[in-house]
Amino acid sequence: MVAVRHIELPEQQLSQTFLVFSSHGANSDERALKTILVDHKPSLVGVAQNPDVIVKLIKPRKWHDRVKMLWRHSRLHKEVDGNYLLRNLGFRVPNILETGNGFSALIGRPFLGYYLMENLHRAGFAEAKPLFIDQQLNNQQLDDKQQADKRAVILQQIIAGLKTLRDQRVVFSDFHLDNVLVDADDNLAWIDTGVTYYQWYRGHKFKEKFNFSIERFIRYYSADFFTATEQQQLRELLL
Repeated sequence: MVAVRHIELPEQQLSQTFLVFSSHGANSDERALKTILVDHKPSLVGVAQNPDVIVKLIKPRKWHDRVKMLWRHSRLHKEVDGNYLLRNLGFRVPNILETGNGFSALIGRPFLGYYLMENLHRAGFAEAKPLFIDQQLNNQQLDDKQQADKRAVILQQIIAGLKTLRDQRVVFSDFHLDNVLVDADDNLAWIDTGVTYYQWYRGHKFKEKFNFSIERFIRYYSADFFTATEQQQLRELLL
């Protein structure tokens, strides 16, 4: 029997119906959106009434995003499948509790689908990006040496993770520091896992896409965001 779920966005006076295709016992408090964290072109992300749960609603960016829902090639499926793939490769990723498709996704409803996932902030994780920008991480004041040491540890873990993806012919095409969280012990978690696996016979395309993703990551921020040494370390990943 197919389950039907309703998700409401009180702040926007909007609700939408979804067909659930995977659930691990999520309840109504985990689907009810309490606070919107991010609302931009690709998606809307918020905290549920149950603060341990994050709700992510995927938006269509172009008309063909709706068509891709028909054969599981949408960004919704890509992120969910990528989450499972990275978990199987040993990455820490948020647990996914439920996923659903937009009812009549081809019609002009605002969201293609949604998924509920573990709120990693409640598990002790925080954004890694501030360490590369200022003197604060996890609300701790760091001196220059401590910041440099933490930055080096985190970057080496990122590089190790990207190397694992490279060795498994996986491309995290839109990777940037917002995709990485860190806890007090410098353990990483990876989010927004829109990755692509390339079969061996697509080796040329994999090389092209992987190298582009690394160069894009280096250029994502200002020219001096990464030091020359850090840029060299990242470019050593290139094929």
